[in-house]
Amino acid sequence: MATSSSPTSHSSSNPPRTISQTPILLLKDLVSVKLDATNYVIWKYQILSIFESYSLLDMVNGTSSPPAQYLADANGESSLYTTSQGVWQVLERRYTSLSCTHVLSLKAELDRVKKSSTETMTVYLDHVKEIRDKLGSVGFNVDDEDLLHVVLKGLPPEYDPFYSAMRTQDRVISCEELHVLLTSEEESKKNAKHTRRGGGSSNRGRGGRNSFGSNRGGYPSNPQGFSQSYNSPDTFSPSTFNGSSQHPQCQICGKTGHLALDCFHRMNFAYQGRQPPAKLAAIASTNMSNAINASSSTQSSWISDTGATDHFTPDISHIPDCHEYCGNEQVTVGNGQSLPIKHSGNSQLYASSHLFKLRHILHIPSMSSNLLSVYRFCKDNNASFSFDTHKFQIKDLSSGKLLYNSLSEHGLYPIHGAILPESSSPKSFHTFATDASSNLWHSPGKMHQLPFPKSVSITSRPLEIVHSDVWGPAPITSTNGTRYYFDETVFPFHKFSSSPSLNQPPVHSQSSNPAWLSTLLYFHPCSIPSILGTPPCSNTTPDTLVPHIPVSMPSTTRAKSGISKKKQVLLTATAPNYLHTEPPSFAIARHIPQWHDAMASEFAALQRQYTWSLVPPSPDQHVIGCHLVFKLKRNPNGSVARYKARLVVKGNHQMPGIDFDETFSPVVKPATVRLMLSIATQHQWSLRQLDVSNAFLHGSLKECVYMRQPPGFVYTASPSHVCFLHKSIYGLCQAPRAWFEKFSSHLLTIGFIASQADPSLFLYKHGSTVLFLLLYVNDIIITGNAPTAITELIANLASAFELKDLGPLKYFLELQIDYKPSGFFVHQTKYAMDVLSRHNMTTCKPCSSPFVSPSKIAFDLVELLPDPTPYRSLVGALQYLTFTRPDLSFAVNSLCQHMQSLTSAHMVAAKSVLRYVRGSLSHGLLFQLGPMHLTVFIDVDWVGNPVDKRSTTGFLVFLGNNLITWASKKQPTISRSSTEAEYRSLAVGAAEVAWIRMLLHDLHVFLSECPLIWCDNTSAITLASNPVFHARTKHVEVDYHFVRERVVRGDLKVQFIPTVDQLADLLTKALPTPRFVQLANKLLHSFSRHPFERG
Repeated sequence: MATSSSPTSHSSSNPPRTISQTPILLLKDLVSVKLDATNYVIWKYQILSIFESYSLLDMVNGTSSPPAQYLADANGESSLYTTSQGVWQVLERRYTSLSCTHVLSLKAELDRVKKSSTETMTVYLDHVKEIRDKLGSVGFNVDDEDLLHVVLKGLPPEYDPFYSAMRTQDRVISCEELHVLLTSEEESKKNAKHTRRGGGSSNRGRGGRNSFGSNRGGYPSNPQGFSQSYNSPDTFSPSTFNGSSQHPQCQICGKTGHLALDCFHRMNFAYQGRQPPAKLAAIASTNMSNAINASSSTQSSWISDTGATDHFTPDISHIPDCHEYCGNEQVTVGNGQSLPIKHSGNSQLYASSHLFKLRHILHIPSMSSNLLSVYRFCKDNNASFSFDTHKFQIKDLSSGKLLYNSLSEHGLYPIHGAILPESSSPKSFHTFATDASSNLWHSPGKMHQLPFPKSVSITSRPLEIVHSDVWGPAPITSTNGTRYYFDETVFPFHKFSSSPSLNQPPVHSQSSNPAWLSTLLYFHPCSIPSILGTPPCSNTTPDTLVPHIPVSMPSTTRAKSGISKKKQVLLTATAPNYLHTEPPSFAIARHIPQWHDAMASEFAALQRQYTWSLVPPSPDQHVIGCHLVFKLKRNPNGSVARYKARLVVKGNHQMPGIDFDETFSPVVKPATVRLMLSIATQHQWSLRQLDVSNAFLHGSLKECVYMRQPPGFVYTASPSHVCFLHKSIYGLCQAPRAWFEKFSSHLLTIGFIASQADPSLFLYKHGSTVLFLLLYVNDIIITGNAPTAITELIANLASAFELKDLGPLKYFLELQIDYKPSGFFVHQTKYAMDVLSRHNMTTCKPCSSPFVSPSKIAFDLVELLPDPTPYRSLVGALQYLTFTRPDLSFAVNSLCQHMQSLTSAHMVAAKSVLRYVRGSLSHGLLFQLGPMHLTVFIDVDWVGNPVDKRSTTGFLVFLGNNLITWASKKQPTISRSSTEAEYRSLAVGAAEVAWIRMLLHDLHVFLSECPLIWCDNTSAITLASNPVFHARTKHVEVDYHFVRERVVRGDLKVQFIPTVDQLADLLTKALPTPRFVQLANKLLHSFSRHPFERG
């Protein structure tokens, strides 16, 4: 019993044997490979993944010891190693060494792989991929770039063009793309071989597309296949292209073994061949070697050096135009040694069909090679370099065109080319070193050019200046220095008086000796380039070096009968009278004496103020253009007062942070102007008006600003120089700020103080003398109680600034001031007439009200206006007309809310306002004597806007009997009750009263009593007067505290007024005509128009 119980006890104390046997017994089914010397990496990855999934990895790597119950049986234990960690370490040491050996053998096999002539491209690529996959299986990955190198290296010599093309690619070709390209190339070569086998008979029998007459296709097997269009026996050699030849030469890359049709570079326009193709050189009338020999060139190689400041050469022949170096400087090389400089000069390098400038080459005999400074090369040729491990490229910075590319050599980047002197003379016109690349000859006609810059030339008559196209610049000048040529097919050549700009076509001007081209066009003989300007070479043979090539095909015309009638051209000249209107351009104004004098006066003022100095242009300058603006200054009766020309800089081309920083400049508020007129009326002070001539020119600039020379005033000695501005000019973003700082600083030095409420208003108080000065850009109003002090102030300002004393204030900012016995009458009659005239409404039928229903404007779904500019211009003009017309405020405010998606309904509404203006031209504001206290009328139209349900606020502020300021404005938020809307309006009016009181305090004007606000809403008055505050009004808490605080302090009072007496009702809604006329008559006055009279 005892013996039998022992196994039972053992069995109960251990887990079942099947649990531990499961992963071990099924392991062979989970691993896909059987371990050997070639697949250890894959086997290791799979077995470790299985151990990790069963949480046995710690037992294998030795971090924890396996318990005895996880061993299958005693037979599984090794006699040498008792743990799984020991067994694993042995396997790893043994197979890791075998795996490394296998990797080396696979890499050697991949390096030796070659494509045999018997296997197809698909078989060859599959073999390469198989080796790559084997390397990947043992942990060594081969990327696409290395695989591309292996595949290309194993191709036979007939794939050399393909190999070259792949090396010039900017990106790495994927394995799949490489397979497609190589199989296509293989198929193309098979077709080419088949064509060459049967091409002889077909070319003899046909002379169409595949004959030599078309310059394309196959090659005949005997000389009879040549086209008769090639008369020169030296152009082609029949034996060179015999069909029996097994090694034809490509006309694109210059290599043997394939034709141009099969060349991989035939569609690569950036490819530069080894040498200019012979056929293309014949078409170009010469090959490059003739041109180089004619110029006594020197072949050389220049190593690109990014650390060199100049070009260096040990060979003095590389500097054809050299001179002895006069300085004592030496060149320090990499090892610290200093080398003396013997000579210096300039040269040109012809490389890859392009001519590059080599400026400031230093001759150092002790150097071993030519060094090319990358910085100076890029600067002189407007180019850029790009380098990588295999190649480098040079591109044009302006167009991005590839100028030169080549392979690196032994870790260096050499440029191979021919040295040419800067003034080389060819033997004839046909030996110019023109670009013979296939890209050029396959791009006939009008080639791409970058946009021309705007010309500064001004003309006044048709055909006074004619722009034409020329060929040039030639890389080698002619014997008389000509580098630009006009097409011979247009008319006989004439000579250039000077070389034109590289960025502009040549300009031909009229003169007394024209060269007639037709009955309409004629040119100055000295303004047209010509090859006939080059004198013929003496002692020359009658034979030319190159057979003549026609300039172009002769033109042909077709007609019905060959009979034509000479076209009659009637030339008429009509010009508007610019004595009473403003000319649109300088070209027109320069011929009118009055405007010509105005321009001369403007330029003289610029010179007197030392506005700029001429400096040579440099690449780091941001140069801004300018133009002349013409303006008529008129008297109040509409007659011309003076002609004014203003030089204006194109400030929209300025760059922030470079040309300007701060631009803010204060502008006088309309309420300040009306308040000053009211104070002058109350004290019966006189008003004087001054005008500062060229005000902005007095301001000094802190920034470096460069401007082109003004049109018509270019300095002939330095026409390419630019103006470095010292003073602010009209149009500059910072000009108003610079002028205001200059003028305000002068006023502060003589005792004036700037107002805190309006910085454009200045106060002078000394003893009993009080002076007020109001500045609006260059217009000044002065008033005060001391006429002698005003005279002294004007004299002081005249000594500091160039100004005009216009006498008593009559016409200021389009405001007309009439002196009446009771005060001043201010109106804008002339301005209103100008607005009507600009919009062709001077004869329109007047109306008695300006209102159009807002709902009609908002919901009228008619067609959009094709051009919204007239509407926007009209609304802007009407907005300025509200300076003296509060009766227009609501209507104009409604129009200003519609500036996008404009329809004819909007224009009808705007013209309705114009019709009302037409019937009320003489309306204006009357400033007269009265009590010195503030009265405010406030009203609101609750949810009056039908679109967004917002309310409209309106208020009027009176100083005594004089209307000082008003506003009609839509509230920014929706009000939930009429009380809330009224209280928001009350807060707006209280804020306006606070600002006016601050302004009056700055002027030392004190009110006789507390400002009074009239409101027709009793709930709003209750909120303002009593601390009634509950949940229904919490959302207006800020406005409540603002108004309530001023009421408690006694700064203002709020009282009730019946709606029938509420004057602000005019500013909140579209009223019926009788009600509108009643309120407008209470605000405005009207006098019959007559000349000004002194009061």
